[in-house]
This record gives sequence, C-alpha cells and structure tokens, in this order.
Amino acid sequence: MEWDDWWARREEGNDDDGGGHSPRMDSRLAHLVEVKKSALKRLYGQKHNRYLRRKITELNKHIDAMNGNSNTGKTWKILKHLLDPSATKTAAKAEITKIRHKYILQRKHP
Repeated sequence: MEWDDWWARREEGNDDDGGGHSPRMDSRLAHLVEVKKSALKRLYGQKHNRYLRRKITELNKHIDAMNGNSNTGKTWKILKHLLDPSATKTAAKAEITKIRHKYILQRKHP
C-alpha cells in the first residue's frame, strides 16, 4: 500500500490497517534528507566535484539504512557519531572530569 493511498483512505475514514503507518518522518532522518538535498543543490553548480558525489553516495547509504529501522540502537549509535564526532569516550571523560571538578569546588567553598 502506498502512502498516498493510505492517506486518502484515512481522510475518508476507511483506515482499516490499525493506523500502523505514521505520516511523520523521524527528525534525524529528515535532517539527513535535508543535508542530501542541499548537497544535490551544490552539485548542480559543481558537476565535477568528486568529494561532493562521494558525500551524496554516503548519505544515500545512511538514509536507506535508517529508513526501515530507525528505532534500532545500532542505527542511532552510527548516526550519533556521524552528527557529532566529538562525542567519543575521551570527550565524555573530559565532561565527567569538568563536572567532578565543579562539584569538588562547590563542596570546598559553599
């Protein structure tokens, strides 16, 4: 069943599939789609840009992989790393050290 068919049946009140389809797109997936659209717009003016073509290919792979299984943990771990590569164990350790340091200072000087 296509999305348009489902939407038309829903508007008529004949939605008998239990409402399992959501017309909303996941926000992270929507962000990737917007990034791809922007890259395609840039590619229109830079037809021979190999880096941009590779980036679009990579985005297509990630979008296709996420489209069906956006709720799996592995997908979000990969996406989290792609969107924020600074969120590594070292970065987390540095944040914990900062928080601990602030806590110690507050205990010494209330």
